[in-house]
Amino acid sequence: MAGRLATIACGIALTGGCISVGDPTILLDLEGVAEKGPFVGGLVTIRVLDETLAPVDDVPAQGTIGSDGIWEVQEVELSGSWIRIEAQGAWFDETRGVPTDDLGRLHTYAPIVAFDASVNVMGHLASWRFEELVRGGGDPSDLLPQAVDDVLAALDLPDKAASMGWDVRLHDDTTEGEALLMLSAMVQQGRSAGQVQALLDELGQDLADGVVDEPALMAALEAGAFALDPDGVRANLMTYWASFDDDTEAPDFSDMLEDWKALRDPDADCVGSAQEAIDGTDPDVSDGGCGG
Repeated sequence: MAGRLATIACGIALTGGCISVGDPTILLDLEGVAEKGPFVGGLVTIRVLDETLAPVDDVPAQGTIGSDGIWEVQEVELSGSWIRIEAQGAWFDETRGVPTDDLGRLHTYAPIVAFDASVNVMGHLASWRFEELVRGGGDPSDLLPQAVDDVLAALDLPDKAASMGWDVRLHDDTTEGEALLMLSAMVQQGRSAGQVQALLDELGQDLADGVVDEPALMAALEAGAFALDPDGVRANLMTYWASFDDDTEAPDFSDMLEDWKALRDPDADCVGSAQEAIDGTDPDVSDGGCGG
């Protein structure tokens, strides 16, 4: 697969390649990874888009997600410059060390020349902000990293890393990798896939303007953060990866988590209120020292 992708990359490179982007006769085989925790199967759907993020394909292209989280979609028509990738399925819950009992969905945007694209929490949350920025005009290639930075800054996570979301993996031993794993674990802690889905969608929509306007959403993240066991999360992920003969180490986000919690008020009432927000028993949680 790598050799075939390398040949295609020569052909679609934006700087003097062998063919022109937008040639509808060119077909691509695209692949990447789906990971909230790593997906354990499911369906991936790709839409080809123009510079305004409007679909230019007649029908979506679809493929499958393997038990190792790797997805592949064959013969995607090179008729646009951007793609929207949506992954749906169960995933490995890195906080409990077992697959989720229900299904969830993540989506992200990427340039069509993006190979090995990751569909993850960071890209998902930045999608709404990216759409809002594109509506305001400008080059999407500049706006996507801006959207990711805006989201990370709004969540008090390290920003200005020029990440585009799709180019970050859970195993990356980088600041971006630590932030992705920490955020993924925070939203997962104590939740089913469906609950994670609901929280991510609501949070992403709220972040369209670049800030978190609803205090209950930040409170929900705080509840997950204060309950996290970073060493346990890392051990669970490495055990999962080892089942595929992959000895990759998960990044250590312990210091980043402690710094993040230090920005919050660890008062028990704050965390308790946040947990009520997760459970749906108190949907109108006010700030109350919980940040946001």
